[in-house]
Amino acid sequence: MEAHIREARARFDPHYVEGGVWDLQSRLRVLREALDSVDASNRELFRYFPIASIALLESYVKAVISSIIDHDSVYLERGLALIADRSLKAVEAISVIQSGTATPGQLVAHVLPFSSLAHLESSFDKLLAQSVKELLKVALDAYDVRLGRSDPRIVVSDVPGLWRKLDATFRHRHIIAHEAAPSYDVTAGDARDALDAAETFMSGIDAILWTTVWHGIPLTQRELNDEAHKEMVICRSELASVIKRLRRLGRMDALRHRFWRIYFLEYMRRTAVDMMGSIAPLIYATTAISILRHRISELEPLLQEGAIA
Repeated sequence: MEAHIREARARFDPHYVEGGVWDLQSRLRVLREALDSVDASNRELFRYFPIASIALLESYVKAVISSIIDHDSVYLERGLALIADRSLKAVEAISVIQSGTATPGQLVAHVLPFSSLAHLESSFDKLLAQSVKELLKVALDAYDVRLGRSDPRIVVSDVPGLWRKLDATFRHRHIIAHEAAPSYDVTAGDARDALDAAETFMSGIDAILWTTVWHGIPLTQRELNDEAHKEMVICRSELASVIKRLRRLGRMDALRHRFWRIYFLEYMRRTAVDMMGSIAPLIYATTAISILRHRISELEPLLQEGAIA
């Protein structure tokens, strides 16, 4: 199991919400471009898109479920209940987690079945302790909500229609993946419905999670800027505290730190100077945080007994 998880993560290891690059929107864009390039006379190629759409959806669902479970102990308990009937040995699970191969959420997501719409629906129902279909019916655009807009957009306008498309996509995928089925026909419309269903479902789940599980995590540019500024202030305070303690111990190299401070101020003066728009404060703050943390890591060892400055 450890080897299988490592191989899967090597192919795609998203850090949903908490940071990193989220590749699935670009993957969806590539699939749409590929579909647009298929000649209508080459109908065999349309059979590929339901398979690719379910693969895309599975990557999304497993990434999201693992992030939810790892986010809070409440979801961890519900997540473990999802695999209570799976043939997973406790010693094997503990080994995978202790080795650092996977978090508890990643382990649960790896073990969960994903071969039908029922599997998808059941996992979210149990994890969120509510009907995901009912939640999707009232899911509002997270940006509209965070920005306080008076008429926030409903993300999924037709949930029953979405479920029909998802069910059809799972059916296409099952037949094509497991049977030769030479007389089974997938149309261009079926292929587009498969991609549309995957995109709409992902957008709907995102809307649910940003207003529930991740309601306290920054989303808008203003929230990201404010959060980064707060963290920068904390880092500066932590550095000042380390310096004060080193001075009391007589281990602070004042001249060397003066040179570091000159470098820091000059570097930051030039950071994001040519950057326009609301993202500039975020770039400035994240750059400062990185440099401050590095300086703290250099100085903290000098606090240890017997350290020499």
